[in-house]
Amino acid sequence: MICRDLPQFGMCFITRDDPSFHELLAGMWLDPLGTKPEELPQESLIVLNQSGKAVMAMSFIWRWDQGGRITSDKVIGLSSLAQLQFDPGDPRKLRFHPFLPGSKRVVTPNGAFGDNSDVLPPEPGPVGFVGGGIGAGRMRRPQPERRLVELQLDSVIFAEGECAGPDDMGILANLGPAAEEQHRLASQAVTLLEQGARLGDVFELLRHTAHYPGPRSATHTPDFLRLLFSFGRQAMDRLVNATDDLREPLIEWFREQSRLPRLEFRRLE
Repeated sequence: MICRDLPQFGMCFITRDDPSFHELLAGMWLDPLGTKPEELPQESLIVLNQSGKAVMAMSFIWRWDQGGRITSDKVIGLSSLAQLQFDPGDPRKLRFHPFLPGSKRVVTPNGAFGDNSDVLPPEPGPVGFVGGGIGAGRMRRPQPERRLVELQLDSVIFAEGECAGPDDMGILANLGPAAEEQHRLASQAVTLLEQGARLGDVFELLRHTAHYPGPRSATHTPDFLRLLFSFGRQAMDRLVNATDDLREPLIEWFREQSRLPRLEFRRLE
């Protein structure tokens, strides 16, 4: 198996063959459903954040040999531009928990699992607290008929806006266009609401962002709209439940969305 990590940027894979693998795995939070270390897929490995920076999102590509045919699974760790906000003063209070420097994550074909408890002092969490996983998903049964040939750390976005990785999925390439489009749409929504437009007019402006585009081969929708899906769904929910006499909270929400993300993206080479 070929492992393509990014050691030059402090993001390193630890495979099962490494003597430290099981020691690092011990005690990690793996899954809200209670997955045990021995239940992890055989292909699982660990990624260490040795960059000295918080990671806000990371994405992976798993490539398999399936009867002589190469297939791939993509684990996209960035679901929303709102995920890229970071307050170094208290990372616990963020809606999207960062992958803090010095911490580790278990990487599986279904997502990256773990929290920051290995680098943060103990603190009781509220009911339902699930730690700081990035790109977490539900564990599924392994598929023994295929053989893993390559795992690629395709992109990493750091808290300061620095980005790294080969970006075969185009996540990094679409950050700028997505941010510009969200700013344009959210600002236009603010203007419409302030001018007394019907809520239905704002709904029509934004409804295309709430439909997940699906596979690239099945649509001609610009790739950057995939990063606006979460914004679009939240906007639809708020508009459906809004009333004309409560416009101010809606205007403030759209105004906040127009300012996201508060980062200047810089590609590391």
